[in-house]
Amino acid sequence: MPNPNKIFLVEADSHEFRFKSPVKGLHEMRSLRWPNTVQLTLSIQQSSEIMLLFRRNALPAIEHLNIINEEIRTCSSLQQHTSVSNIRLLDKDLFLMLDDCRLRSLLIRYISLGDLVTIIGSLKMPLLEKLTLIDMHDNTLDHLSKFQEICCSTHLPALKALHFSLCFPATLEHAWRTSSVGYKCEWPFDNLNYYMEDILIFTDDALHCIKKTFFVVYRSPVSVILQHKRTLHNHGFPLHVPIPVNTAQRRYMEWTCVEVNTNDQLNNTLRMIASGPVDKLKLTYLHQQTNMPTIPSDIAGGNLSLNYLHSLTFNFETVSIQSSQRVAIVHHFLNASPNVSHLAVAWKDFQNMSHTYSNLRHIHLLLDHMLYLQPKEYIDIYRLTQLTPNIRRFETSGGNITFNENTIEFVLNLIRRFRQLVTLTLNKGTYYQSKEKQKIMFLESLIAAGNGQLFDINNIQIKLYSCNVLHIWL
Repeated sequence: MPNPNKIFLVEADSHEFRFKSPVKGLHEMRSLRWPNTVQLTLSIQQSSEIMLLFRRNALPAIEHLNIINEEIRTCSSLQQHTSVSNIRLLDKDLFLMLDDCRLRSLLIRYISLGDLVTIIGSLKMPLLEKLTLIDMHDNTLDHLSKFQEICCSTHLPALKALHFSLCFPATLEHAWRTSSVGYKCEWPFDNLNYYMEDILIFTDDALHCIKKTFFVVYRSPVSVILQHKRTLHNHGFPLHVPIPVNTAQRRYMEWTCVEVNTNDQLNNTLRMIASGPVDKLKLTYLHQQTNMPTIPSDIAGGNLSLNYLHSLTFNFETVSIQSSQRVAIVHHFLNASPNVSHLAVAWKDFQNMSHTYSNLRHIHLLLDHMLYLQPKEYIDIYRLTQLTPNIRRFETSGGNITFNENTIEFVLNLIRRFRQLVTLTLNKGTYYQSKEKQKIMFLESLIAAGNGQLFDINNIQIKLYSCNVLHIWL
């Protein structure tokens, strides 16, 4: 007899972040109703979506809930970056909430501490045994007393395991230490510790970032916190965490390097990543010093294998690294990751690889931010077939490939060379917009040139979006 209960995993690598984008996600669903779901892992775009999960009849059978806010940059101040009303529950909202939910474990990552207090404080969770809160941000200490209250046995009578990390500006360290909240005896739990961490915060245009130091308060052991973190900055975390770190499931990890000064720091971070089953890794180099060692010795010497990795993204947002160094980094990481099937990398680096990567199925080429009137002169398709003969998905982003006859020839040559291609996307995430007449003429010419030769127009889909994104399903 089939089990009527359901386990759902609804998770993304990351959402495209645009502060001025319209509200999307769960708010688009007029009625959320999954009556038989007992376990759910869900990616959201704003913390206000969490309240929809606890509406009466939405998830009445839920026992294990794992939520991650992909828009991490909104967690410090929800009101500044979204048009959704902030989480202030009125009487009508409380009437719609579950009276008693059956949750036994709850994991929440990357929302503001104020939103967390509102969410947890408005719910009755008499069966909750495990509560894990990763990087709850706040610019003040105003919500700490309420946080203490909701974590006590009166509000959560069945709670057995509590793990959390709270992130405050470094300027609040002194206020923490001199106030009553800084004394461990004031908390309803023990093992309270803290450390400083440099975190990269993107500006409102999402194109630039600044380094900001945070005072992080957490409940030991810190290794439990690390199991659920999605973002590592520089090499700070290995200083606090013993290796290996055991995790129960594959996960996505972003590692951003700004100031890493020795190979030991790089190696320690990589050992930590390799010790857990990380499925997707995004490596970003920002404003790096030229004298920084760029190739971890464990990787270069073949002493470290990233066998769990299926997706690698290289994002070199700095001109301080020489081309030969970037190529060496990509080369060594790919050689240490035999099971990678998805790769996002700058074509100017990847074209210089010396191996063929038959394991790659999805290639995403990151282009320089400029117009490409003749893409075939920049992207050598023959060279691409030598490097990745078995790709099923092809994407470009960063630069804007212009819609003209040269691009038609480029697209048709891609389809001709890669017979197993399933999807083709040009200009992913671009902001550039061509004139409507130009796009219509381009589509008509593309269909006329390829129909009956390389594809049957009745069996494929071609969409050209307003922001110059071309998507073809073959």
